[in-house]
Amino acid sequence: MCTSIKILLVISLTILFGCGQKLSLQQSTSLQIVSQSDTLLSQLIKPYSDSLAVDMSKVVARNPLFMDKSRPCSPIHNWSADAVLVNQTGNVKLSEPVMVLLNHGGFRSALVEGDLTVGDFYQFMPFENHVVWCRMPAKYLDTIAAYIQKSGGEPIAGVDFIDGKLSFKTKRAYKSFWVITSDYLANGGDYMRFFEASLERINRTQLLRDVFISEAKKQGQLKIDQSCRTAL
Repeated sequence: MCTSIKILLVISLTILFGCGQKLSLQQSTSLQIVSQSDTLLSQLIKPYSDSLAVDMSKVVARNPLFMDKSRPCSPIHNWSADAVLVNQTGNVKLSEPVMVLLNHGGFRSALVEGDLTVGDFYQFMPFENHVVWCRMPAKYLDTIAAYIQKSGGEPIAGVDFIDGKLSFKTKRAYKSFWVITSDYLANGGDYMRFFEASLERINRTQLLRDVFISEAKKQGQLKIDQSCRTAL
């Protein structure tokens, strides 16, 4: 989609600035494009706009139930966090435990019951947020738990939240753990300033939205955990 948008922008600028004789400068200092340029622009853009419409309408997966976000927990919280965890750790072996932490406010729409299209996921996650891994000192697990408690609930995966405490299922001792999140949160967004204490940070190339679309395609029908992971 980004490539197509760039193409449209180049075409628009070419017409606006490359056809000086088509423009007339009014006393109001505004530029007005004559109808001939409007028609030409529409003709040039139409194939790309039609292509974008087709891309957005492609069915990605089927959703067995309507999912809207709610606090302290919701199926949409669970599905999104699980999708990131599976996508990012499927072929990775680490000595430290791994969790996913996303933000409730990052989801901008519900996921409807029935067929889900590419456009549905763009509405669900309209931001160009990339995936980031942050290695945190072990003591900051309590700090993250306190944040979740105070915020009223956030999407998590790979970790248990019980009685206001986070814990990993592993019985092995660890001095640090990994948090998979977004670049927005890793940079301190939503007051998640604890990421400033990261021992290591790995910036991935994937957008969160692309991860959701990829995992939805693999599932075919969304695999949804309806349990409440952050019962406060």
